[in-house]
Amino acid sequence: MTPSEGLKNIIIDINKIVDDEVLNLYKKLVKTSPVGETGAFRRSWNISEGYITTNASKDWTISNFQEYATILAGGRRFVNGKMQGSIQWSAGITPMLQKTFNNINRRTNNVKY
Repeated sequence: MTPSEGLKNIIIDINKIVDDEVLNLYKKLVKTSPVGETGAFRRSWNISEGYITTNASKDWTISNFQEYATILAGGRRFVNGKMQGSIQWSAGITPMLQKTFNNINRRTNNVKY
């Protein structure tokens, strides 16, 4: 195997790991989303992928298009004289992101060439 072939294989393996972990994060976000009365927030998650042209890496985006998504993510607080948000939801996002980061690091450290 040439160095170029080896490097290409490493990049492919790392990209597969990131793809897998991003999809797992998306599923966890949907599963743990507050349901409320209508379930609209849970149904409003979107995941998309694009490519960064400079290095052919994927550029993942996970978003929620509900207008109150940022309120939920911001924690519990008064908005326009009314208590809004979610302590549990905002507190839960950071550990999910940290776990995803840790999983990517652990798994990519085990990639062999």
